[in-house]
Amino acid sequence: MERVPRNPSRVRAILSEMAKEGKNALFIKEETEKRIPRIRTSFVIDSLSYLQKGGRCSSVEAFLGSAMRIHPVLRVEEGKIVSGKKLRGKMKRVYELYYESLKNEMLDADPKRVFLTHSGCDETSLELIRKSKSRKTNSQFFDLL
Repeated sequence: MERVPRNPSRVRAILSEMAKEGKNALFIKEETEKRIPRIRTSFVIDSLSYLQKGGRCSSVEAFLGSAMRIHPVLRVEEGKIVSGKKLRGKMKRVYELYYESLKNEMLDADPKRVFLTHSGCDETSLELIRKSKSRKTNSQFFDLL
C-alpha cells in the first residue's frame, strides 16, 4: 500500500529547496517520491477531553483515562489519525517517554527535516523540549518551532 503524505507543508519545503538548488523537474519528482515514505507525524495528547469532544472516546473513557494520567500518542498513517502507544504519568515524564520512543525513527531521518513542535506547553515541559533539542540523535538536531 502506497503511503500518501498528509503534511503538504513538509513536501512543499522539500520541493522548494530542490528548485532553489536548480534541480530539474524529473530529479525533483523522483527525489520527492523517495522521501515521502520517510515523512512521519505524531503527537501526544495532553487531555483526553479533546478526544472525547471529537467523538474518538466516550466520556467514561476520558474520565478514567484522565484519572489514570493516560496520554495517547497519535500518528498519521496513510492519511488517517491512528492511536499508538498510551503513555502514563505527568506530562514531563510523558515527553521523556515520547522522546525515547522516537529515537530509533530519528536514525533514518533527514537532519534538515526533523521538527519538534508544541502547542501551549507549560514552562517545565518547554524546558524539557529545549533539552531534547540539544540532544543529538545520529548527529542530528531537533528544530524547536
